[in-house]
Amino acid sequence: MKQLKKGLLALLVGVFGLLSVNAQTNLFENGDFKNGTTGWFLSGFELGSEGDYALVETGYYSEYYAPTIKTENQTVEGLSGNTYTFSLWAKNLKAENLTINIKLKDAKNNDLYDSQIGMSRTFQLDVEDDQGAWKKLSKTITFPENVAKLTEFRITFGGNDYNYKAVSEISMIKKVSAPQNFKVNDNTLSQRSTELTWDAVDGKEYKVKIGDMEYSSTKGSLVVHGLLPATNYIAEVYTTDAEDLKTTLDFTTKNYIAKEGERVPFLANIEDNKIDAKFMYDINDLEGGAIEGIEVTLNDLPATIQDGYVILPETTNGKLIVNITQNDGEKTTLTYYSITIKK
Repeated sequence: MKQLKKGLLALLVGVFGLLSVNAQTNLFENGDFKNGTTGWFLSGFELGSEGDYALVETGYYSEYYAPTIKTENQTVEGLSGNTYTFSLWAKNLKAENLTINIKLKDAKNNDLYDSQIGMSRTFQLDVEDDQGAWKKLSKTITFPENVAKLTEFRITFGGNDYNYKAVSEISMIKKVSAPQNFKVNDNTLSQRSTELTWDAVDGKEYKVKIGDMEYSSTKGSLVVHGLLPATNYIAEVYTTDAEDLKTTLDFTTKNYIAKEGERVPFLANIEDNKIDAKFMYDINDLEGGAIEGIEVTLNDLPATIQDGYVILPETTNGKLIVNITQNDGEKTTLTYYSITIKK
């Protein structure tokens, strides 16, 4: 027995020295058994006594005897609508001889059954990586919205033989990916600003970086000012809980309209002396540095600047003044008389 333990333990060291669990956070405590059986209950198993590796031995199987390993005092919350991958490494175990059962609850702590969630809480794992005697088995599941938490993860072993079994690296990892569909809203791309959009997930916070500029957003869009005309930019977006998973894009702002020496800055949002009550300000043919700040008044009443948009005070027409400050110290004032707010 002792020689078997040493040989199997050496194999564990070799396999897991080369094949480590996903670098993302394992939501199961002590899934590698390096802290003994903390967080786990073993029935019909003996945890390997030599070293701190996950060495689990089993003996004879029969239809009346099914050794199990299950979580103990472990709860994983926040499952609603999210996707997770369950996985483990197993030796001398066929995928079809291993069954997983999970216990789930809703937000009110009520037990959930298959008929209530439209899926089976009992399933088998698939072979993800085959290293001969050692195999990585896994299964990815997206939980319905009414599933709030997992309160038990149970592994049941079958197969009628005398081979000693080993199990390690039991994990539950939330599946995350880089933000998808990151693009420029072409209708907003101008000389000095644009709107970026991506597919957002509720509850996520996003960071967007463009050169030295950094923005935060909980939505799937962001209005970006402070750009320069005819300039290429590289933007990247990522979630604050997965900063290594980034999506990038490059875009080029529009060029000046008039030739150098003939440029007169103007507010492109105005058409036929009419303007929307809320607009993403678009200053054209303004030379010099990036726009650092903007103040807008209508009939001397200040407009609100929010999320890159100007929201005009409640009035129908009058004198519109736009004060622009650039990062090179330049200040410009644009004045428009008899402006009407579009209905």
